[in-house]
Amino acid sequence: MKLLHVVHEFAPFEKKTGGTGRYVHRLVREQVRLGHSVTVLTQHHAPRDPHLSTQRYFVEDEIPVVKVNISRFDHPDQLYRRSDTNALFHTLLREGNFDGVHIHHFIGLSTSIAECAMEAGIPYGITFHDFWPFCIRYHMIDYGRNDYDCARLGYGEEDCLRCLHQCHFPQNPFNEATRQFLLEYLKTRIAHFAGIIDKAAFLTGPSHFLRKIYEEIYHLPPGRIRVEPLGIDLHNAPPDKEKIPWARFGYLGSIESRKGVNLLLDAFRDLDTPLHLWGNDPQAPAFRDFARTQPNLHYHGPYDAVNDLAKIFSRIQLCIVPSLSESFGITARESLAHGVPVIASDWGGMPEAVIHGRNGLLFEVGNAEALRKAVCYATGHPEEIRQMISHTHDHLVPMERHARNLISLYKNTSAPPL
Repeated sequence: MKLLHVVHEFAPFEKKTGGTGRYVHRLVREQVRLGHSVTVLTQHHAPRDPHLSTQRYFVEDEIPVVKVNISRFDHPDQLYRRSDTNALFHTLLREGNFDGVHIHHFIGLSTSIAECAMEAGIPYGITFHDFWPFCIRYHMIDYGRNDYDCARLGYGEEDCLRCLHQCHFPQNPFNEATRQFLLEYLKTRIAHFAGIIDKAAFLTGPSHFLRKIYEEIYHLPPGRIRVEPLGIDLHNAPPDKEKIPWARFGYLGSIESRKGVNLLLDAFRDLDTPLHLWGNDPQAPAFRDFARTQPNLHYHGPYDAVNDLAKIFSRIQLCIVPSLSESFGITARESLAHGVPVIASDWGGMPEAVIHGRNGLLFEVGNAEALRKAVCYATGHPEEIRQMISHTHDHLVPMERHARNLISLYKNTSAPPL
């Protein structure tokens, strides 16, 4: 098959690529290995370069990538739909003669790629990795209310309007006129995505947690979104892992509150147990200042999520994923894939892979004391934790099987009528 994958960021060139970009890189690589012709369409934001300028290059000498510069936003609607990309997309689709388009994210490139595929008679499908079609903060976390979890604790229309105002229109006073403008913007956005979703040849999501939320928001019938856990490359734990002193904990990911870093630091406060952290440079100097005062904290700075994972996971015995919300939890799966048990929040998509007492431990989301107790339990029960290593792959989907599942899905879909 000739396939086009659409994603807002793509490893390995983006060193700070998140879980979606890493996953798409692995998926595309596997589909190429299985004999399919695959192109990647991605975007970046370079204000000094011409708007809609493109870069074309190859990843690993066999994956063609088209990277579009999206540097102009003349209207708020262009955050999710724009027409100035249509000529470029039509040319790409015509020259590529694709059998299908698989969209992983609309950020930057917008929904225009789906509309252009529809006009060209090419079936497109969507994998939802987060909640961006209806939540401008992606993860249903309200940072303006001390990281309030809307999916878990509930929310209303006024909450969405206030969050939208803070995120995109803070320069406007929040009066009745602004409220009506935001309300119309939000309703138009949700309705527009409903149309894009309705015309999709297939919809997939990586977890039952995510599917349930989309079904509620867009009133989708059961089964419209197929739960397809993201595939991952499986690895064996290095044979010399036993030489590492017990117990060494690790954290990988962004140094930010949504990822539960504040919770993590509270849990490890005054413990003798070493905690090693890898992640993007902290935005606030307070993190580094605090780390210097805690002899058990070891911050190693940013890491290359493509090339450094095996080395990092060989240096720790447990990985902690204390996120307030994860629709899937790619870091937890990466840890398990490398034979490292996980201590994770009991919310979102993570409990679908981390089984308490079998391949890791779960603790109450947002509860630092519960996390601290899990850490202390793991520290005092090395044999129980080591026994979990043999079960770390139990609930993972190997990338080859996942890639074949998607190829089968592509072959059984067709473009809906215009």
